[in-house]
Amino acid sequence: MLVWLASYPRSGSTYVRIVLNKAFALQTYSLHGAADERTFAARAGMLDLVGHRSGSVLGDALIKEARASDKIYFIKTHEPPLTDDPAIYIVRDGRSAIVSYFHYYNEVEKVPITLENAIKGNLYAGSWSDHFHSWNPLERKATLFLRFEDITRNTNLLVSLLSNFCNISSNQEYDPSFSNFNKIFPEFFRSGRDKDNIAEISPLVELFNERHGALMSRLHYS
Repeated sequence: MLVWLASYPRSGSTYVRIVLNKAFALQTYSLHGAADERTFAARAGMLDLVGHRSGSVLGDALIKEARASDKIYFIKTHEPPLTDDPAIYIVRDGRSAIVSYFHYYNEVEKVPITLENAIKGNLYAGSWSDHFHSWNPLERKATLFLRFEDITRNTNLLVSLLSNFCNISSNQEYDPSFSNFNKIFPEFFRSGRDKDNIAEISPLVELFNERHGALMSRLHYS
């Protein structure tokens, strides 16, 4: 059974993977696992924290294997939907997600990009708004819609939602701490504070509103 773990980059998919690993003892896959393996292996403890499962198959072969299995395969993706299988979709305030992604590109991937181009979607995963619309999580069937702001404030809520949606039981309580994550990989886990990211986008707020204002209003982000 395949369950997509989908989001625009820097919106909380790694956080959900950590909770699935630590609270449910479930490892997770990535559609293009080599990139995650490279990133997480760069810091001791990250692979164990995230519960990233390496596999010999990737992409279409991984999808085929997951769909044929009786076990749940949680597969992380930042791409538009490739199948109509059940999905967990996480959204984050677009200002915060884009600024965090901008820093990830520059500081983790070491690929120079301007914040203006990140807002325009001129990078992998494209536009924040386009990504959301491609998944259409508010209307898509068999989709658990999560907000980064809610699940990071209340881990018990996240555990309950995951348990009910996936029909799985947690095996232990888990209280994640961004400060502990930051110690392991500070460039990846910057702070988790939306306020700082939102302040950083202020000089380009007109461009941001032009590109993403409609979706921000729809999702009731101020």
